[in-house]
Order: sequence, then C-alpha cells, then structure tokens
Amino acid sequence: MKKTVKFKIISIALMLLLLVQLMLPIKSYATDVPTKNYYYISDMDYISANKWSYVGWGKIKKDKNIEGKKISLLVDGEKVFFNKGMGVHATSQLTYDISTYSNKYTRFVAKLGVDSSKNGLGDVWFKISVSNDGKDWKEIYKSDPVTSQNNALEIDLNIKNYKYLRLYADQNGSNAVDHAVYADARLVEENYNIKTELFNEIEPLSYYDNILNKNSVEENYKDNLELVFKRELVNRLGYWNIQTAVRDDSTKTMKETLTWILNDMQNLQLFIESGNINNSEKFLIALNNLYTNNKKIIGDDKDGLIYKKMLIALAFAYSSDIPATPLTFNSPMASYDINKRFDLVKNLYDNNLMLYKEDFKNYEMELLRFIMNNSIANDELNWLREYAEYKYADLNKRLNPYNYMNYIHPKYNQDRLYSKENEKQFNEKYLLDKYNIKYGLNDDETKTPKTWMVMEAGGICWNISRLGQNLAKTHGIPSVGVYQPAHEAYLNYSLNSDKKGIWSLGNNIFGWGKSSTSWYGGNVVRLLFNWNNKSFTVKPANDSKAGNSAGYQLLGQAALNEYDKYLESYFYYLIANSYSDLNKKEEIYNKSLSILDINLDDYDKLITIYKEIGNKTSTDWKNLAKK
Repeated sequence: MKKTVKFKIISIALMLLLLVQLMLPIKSYATDVPTKNYYYISDMDYISANKWSYVGWGKIKKDKNIEGKKISLLVDGEKVFFNKGMGVHATSQLTYDISTYSNKYTRFVAKLGVDSSKNGLGDVWFKISVSNDGKDWKEIYKSDPVTSQNNALEIDLNIKNYKYLRLYADQNGSNAVDHAVYADARLVEENYNIKTELFNEIEPLSYYDNILNKNSVEENYKDNLELVFKRELVNRLGYWNIQTAVRDDSTKTMKETLTWILNDMQNLQLFIESGNINNSEKFLIALNNLYTNNKKIIGDDKDGLIYKKMLIALAFAYSSDIPATPLTFNSPMASYDINKRFDLVKNLYDNNLMLYKEDFKNYEMELLRFIMNNSIANDELNWLREYAEYKYADLNKRLNPYNYMNYIHPKYNQDRLYSKENEKQFNEKYLLDKYNIKYGLNDDETKTPKTWMVMEAGGICWNISRLGQNLAKTHGIPSVGVYQPAHEAYLNYSLNSDKKGIWSLGNNIFGWGKSSTSWYGGNVVRLLFNWNNKSFTVKPANDSKAGNSAGYQLLGQAALNEYDKYLESYFYYLIANSYSDLNKKEEIYNKSLSILDINLDDYDKLITIYKEIGNKTSTDWKNLAKK
C-alpha cells in the first residue's frame, strides 16, 4: 500500500515537473516592457516550442526577408524598403507571448505582403489570431490573397490584454516563392498617433497634383515652379521612402538635410537638374552624409556653389551609376567612403589640378555626375592624377591609356605583382610609397588588384577603355564607357572653338552607329539625361551584335548646348506630368517641344499617351514620327 502511494506521489510530481518544463519555454519569451511608444516584434523572441512557429521553407528571419535581404513592399505603388520586420515563407506561423506588453501596447500595426523583390510572383493570404490560453484562438484579421505586385496590406488591430499573438501566412495553393513579410510590425500604445512620425515638409503626389490641376499651365509655370519641383523630388525618391529614411535615421540629421533641399529654390533646382535616381535609399543616406559633413563650406562666398553642385552630383552618381573599373569586367556599384571621395575631388579643384577649372565650375549637373563617380579607389585617386602628370607632360599623351599599358589578356592575380622581391622595383616605377599605395598581399594573405597593375600587366579593350575614363575623370573631364561588337570604347567630353560641348570616341573601332550602352543586357551605362535607356532605344551589344543607344549622347549634348531652352522645355514637361487629363498632357508636351524640339522625354510621354488614348489614327502616328 505504501509503495503504491509513493509511486502515485512520484508520478504526480513528474507530471507537474513536465508541465512546468512545457510552460517555461512559452513564458520565457516575454521580457521587460519597453518605455517607448511602440515595440517591434522583431526585437522579441517568437515561441518555437510545440511547433508554435515555423516556416514552409528556409528559416524565420528577423529584420530581413526569407532570403536574408532587406524587406520591401509596394506602398501606394511605390517600392519601399523597411529596416524592421519579419521574413517567412508560406505556409508559416509566428506566435508571440505578448502578455507583458498587451495591457500598454494594445494595437498590432504592420504592413503585410509578399516581398516585392519577387516581381509579381508569390501568392499568399494572411490570418492573425489572439488567445489567452493557447487553446482557443480568436481570429481578428483575415486577408484576401495577395502577390508581390499588390500594395501592402496595412493593419491596425486591437490586441488589448491578450496573452498570445499568432501570425499565419498561407501558401494559397502552390508555395512557389511565397516570401511573406510583416514589415514595420510592432506593438503600439493605444493612443499613439503614428502620423506624428511623418515628415511634414513633403506630401504624397496626389496633394501636389490636386493643387496644380486647378491652375492653368502658364500659371503653374509662372507662379508654382517650386511646387512642381517638390512634386518631382517626391516622384523620384518616393513619398514613403523619404518618410522611412527620416524616421529610421539614427543620426537624426536626415530631416535637416531634406529641409535644406526643399526650402531653397536653388537647391531644389540643382536636384531637379541632376537626373534620375535608381536607389532612393542609398541616395538619401549619401546626401545626408555629404551635407552633414560639408554644410559649412557650401556657404562659402567664392566656391560655395560649385561645392554644393559637386556634393549633390556625387550623391546622385554614387547611388545610381555603375562606375566601370579596369580591374574586373562586371563592375559593382560604388561602395567607397563617399565623404572621403568628396574631399579628394574637392582637393583636385582647390589645388588647380582640374585641367579646365573654370569650365568645371560652370559644368551642368549632368556633366558633373560623370566626373564625381570614378571607379578608382579613394587611396589611388591622387596617385593616378599626379603619376599621370609625372609620366607625361604632354596632355594628349597623358590622357591616352595606350601610353601606359600593353594590349594583352589581363592577369592581375599573378604572383610577381605581389611578391616581396619586386617591391622596390614597382615602388620606384609607379611611385607607390610617395602616395601611400600599399604593396603586396593583404594581412590575410589575399590579393587586391590595384590600378598600377593594369599598367604593369596590360589589358584588352575594356581595361584600356576604363583606364582612359579614370584618367579623364581625375583631370576633371567628363567621361563614360560604351560598347561596340566584341569591343569596349569610351566617350570623352571637350569644348569646341565656339565653347559648345562635344563628345569624341576613344579606343574606337566601329564608330557611333554601332556604339551602345549595355553588354548582353547587363553592365548598363547611363548617358546624358538617361535618354539612352528609353524603351525604344537599341541598347544591348555583344560579341556579334551592335546597338546604337550611345548616339543619344549627341542628342543630349545638343540639349545641353541650348541649356536655357532645355530647362524651359523640361519645366513644362514636369508640369504636364502633374495633370490627369490625357489630352491636356498631350497639349503641354507639345508645348514643351515647341521650345526645344529634341527633348526626348516629351516624345517618350507622347508615345505612351497615344497608346492610352487609343483613338489616334495612322496619320497621327505618322506625324508624331516625323517630329
């Protein structure tokens, strides 16, 4: 009898211990209540015990999508990146113990969807539930199916006094690329107004359009250009990307930088004149860094304007243009220290090392954009500029890349370029010590090719072309690469006897008619106004095929040579973009063309409008083609 009672006591104790062990993993996920107005769920631990959290593929990601990249969703048709959130793959489930929070943080706020990096793929629906005991779950939200081409689902749900929060994403059939994300997902205080986070110096595009549409075209040109420019800034950067950049800026300086641009008409116009932006997040960070570090000198009476132009042009080029390096064919986006790069180019200007300093000072923003973003490493920029002058006093020889290298297939990892026994020889030949160019292997015994190795070991057409571009840019001359069949050439800028800008082909074989701006569809080059990348241009070249998109550089330069007319035409073009009536748009684009009949942006928009209106005759199309 005693043994039986003892056995029962032990059994009950073991069951209680087991129950405690099951409960502990769940309760341990709750932490101290934060003191701010909201708390991100990616800063909490999800409950993994009992399969309360799982994914259909891969691993649950905090502050990244399932592929480990930055979370992105479409918001009002705009691709927006998020620093915070959760990445999963449907079918998936995330469960959180919110008992420590939900009496104070009574709302669950998030943007849901399939990560926009999937470009229209993926198909998911979401369900959100709450519970107090982990058994009975109350559904508080269920979505329709969405794909990565749909706008984010924005939710603001009551979770007050609940113990558990569960986020479920269903694969809705096939689970192919169902990369579900919970962007900006957080627990929010009951009375916290999320709109207070908004940067109030900008508005959505619809705000500007509503105002501008009420006025005549001429009224907008005469009285509302500042509003037109602000609209275009929001159009290029994206309303929500700006808001996210301001809110997530750890330095708390982004708001000041944007206010500097937005509240000064000269700054706004310099922004407008600088062209397209491919990566608004990278641009905003770059501009903020540059302005914060250089805001004192851009007020300088003598050179403040050119410093300001250089600063803005560098932010544009750094964020959007691929600088072609002679060291590797597939060039990466720029990743150098942008503040150091600005200082280096500024020093070239200050120390009269720009060949044509006064011309440089008056360059339009489009031309400065070519110069500021150079593929050469920061620690080699001064070396290349001064070594070239040391090597050749004659300017024509100095800027000709063939004078530095032999035509031979490049091998920049060969041991002789890094061996200790050759250090003295190469130091003396290329002045490496004088300019603090590190020689030899890296500390971890790896090899990093340097520009002097291109000169020493030689290269083929693309190495030659890109060294030529770097030589030009370090002398303050706009330069850019182009492609020809099985060949790479480059374009250099100069002024003719009438002080008009012209472009010449360097390392040329096939001429302008067979020069293009993409190699097999990749390594895309941007030329003046980005006109070469219009949908109707022939861009790709390869080993046997020629494009002709490089010729649009000549058209762009013709517009630069009549810059006042171009700006007037372009401002009418921007005004037209704000109107909703297609016939009105057509009228304004034609007005713009009457001022400058080579404004390719107008023709591009007219083609789109003709398609949308749908009632254009063959004669109408023929007349447009004649223009």
